[in-house]
Amino acid sequence: MYNEKNGDCPPAIKAVNQWYGRDDIPIGVWGGGFANVEDSPWCAYVRTIQENPSKHYGLDKYPNWFSDKLNSEFSSAVIARNNGSITKYATQMSMDVYKDVISKVPDGSVTIVSIGYPEDLYTLLHYDDSATNLWKSKVGNMYLMGGGYNLDSGNSHGFREDGINLYKDWGKKPIITTCEGGEDYMRTGLNQDMVTAITSGHFTKFKSASPVKRGYFYHCGMRYASQFCHTNNNPSGQLKGRLSWDSFTILLAAHDIGAVNIQGIETRPDGGDLGCFPAGFNERVFYLAHMTNGNYVLSYMQSLINYEPLIAQKVKENYICQHMHNNVVPAVYVACENKLVYIIHGHRFASADLRCVSHSKDTVISSADPRVAFSNLFL
Repeated sequence: MYNEKNGDCPPAIKAVNQWYGRDDIPIGVWGGGFANVEDSPWCAYVRTIQENPSKHYGLDKYPNWFSDKLNSEFSSAVIARNNGSITKYATQMSMDVYKDVISKVPDGSVTIVSIGYPEDLYTLLHYDDSATNLWKSKVGNMYLMGGGYNLDSGNSHGFREDGINLYKDWGKKPIITTCEGGEDYMRTGLNQDMVTAITSGHFTKFKSASPVKRGYFYHCGMRYASQFCHTNNNPSGQLKGRLSWDSFTILLAAHDIGAVNIQGIETRPDGGDLGCFPAGFNERVFYLAHMTNGNYVLSYMQSLINYEPLIAQKVKENYICQHMHNNVVPAVYVACENKLVYIIHGHRFASADLRCVSHSKDTVISSADPRVAFSNLFL
C-alpha cells in the first residue's frame, strides 16, 4: 500500500516487487485527501526507465543511468524471476486491495506492517461494514513504525488524529511498535562500492539494475536528501546510509512470523515509555520492540543490500538439485554450482530437505524454511 500522493512512487514499488519475483502483488494507493504533497525524486531513481520526461531530477545530466543496457538487464532479470512474464503496471484503491486480499485468507492469519502514515489503516477500521468485518476476523498482529514524523505529529498532511485514533480504536492484540533503528550508528543501505562511487563523484559508473541499490545510491548521492545518509544528518558527516527505522520494523515482523531467524530483538510492554509518540498520544495498547544486540541487528540488516533474490541465475546440466519431500519430486528444480544453491522462479518451499547432487557428492541442507538456510549463500 502506498499512503502518499507522489505519482513516481507506486511504479517504484512495482519495480522492487518484480525484482524479487513478486510481480503478482497488487499495489494499492491512498484515494483520500493528502495535504502538502512531498516531491520524491528518489522514487524515479529506483526505476530504470524515466517515465516522466517533464521531471528531470538531474537525469538529463546522467543519461547512462537509464541506458538501453540497464533497461535490458532489468527486464531480463524480472522476466526470469516472474515465471517468464511481466505484468502491466497498474494500481487500485487501497481499500479495494485490502478487502480483496484479506478476504481470501484464514481468520486471524494477516500480519500488517506499517512503515508509513496511518491514514490507510485507520480508514480500514471504519471504511464500511465489509472492511470492518474483514479486519475483525482476518487481521492478527500489526507492527507499526512509531515516531512523530510517521504518525504525522505536526499534522502537516492532516493525519495526526488518524494516528492517535488508530491506537485508540484498534481493539485487538497490542500493536507492536518500533521506536528504535533511528540511532545514528544504525545506518544501512550502502555497501563500500556504493560509498566509493558517491564520494568520488562517479555516479554514471554505478551500473546495478537492482532497484533497491539504485534507490539507496541516488537518494544518498544527490540533492537535498543526501544529507540524511551522513552521520548526524549533516553533509559534513561520514557517508554511512539511511537510518533504519523502516528496515528494523520489517525485520521485526519477519522475525516474529518465522521468516528469518535472528537474535538481538525482543518485544515487551511499553513500561510507561511514550518517548517516540507525538504529544497528545496516551493510548497504552501497544508493545515496544527493543534491540538487545544492536550491532548484530545492524550487521544483519546491512548485509541484505548485497543479497540477490533466491532465484535461478545459472543452470548447469551436471549440477542438479531435486526438491525432495516424502520421496516425491515435483516439477521444481534448483541448480548448484560450487555448492551455491539457486532457486528457480522463487518458489516457496515447504519444510523439506533439498538434496544437491554434484556427480557422486551429496549435500543436504535441512531447515524448517529452506529459504532461511540459503540466505547466507547469496552474496
